Amino acid sequence: MSAQAEKLELEELDKTLLKKNEPKPLGKYERIIQPYVAELIMTRENYMNATGATFSVLKSDEQLGKAVFAEMAMTCLVTMVVLLGAVNGKSKSPLV
Repeated sequence: MSAQAEKLELEELDKTLLKKNEPKPLGKYERIIQPYVAELIMTRENYMNATGATFSVLKSDEQLGKAVFAEMAMTCLVTMVVLLGAVNGKSKSPLV
């Protein structure tokens, strides 16, 4: 890839990606509609106790093995995608 093509690619990335540490401003949907929909579909107790969802999902020790296996599988998948993206320079996507 020529230097000019790399420069154009980097300029495109600067235009499409958010700047580091600059969060996207919340739109009307995120500020108003999502909280109301969440409150409508959940019971009041669950809505008020929506923090710490990871710990409330596992109800018994029997489910712990499945959760650990799922976490390991997803970690391996993400690691493989990142490593293959780093190795494969020809068809590398800006998302990897």
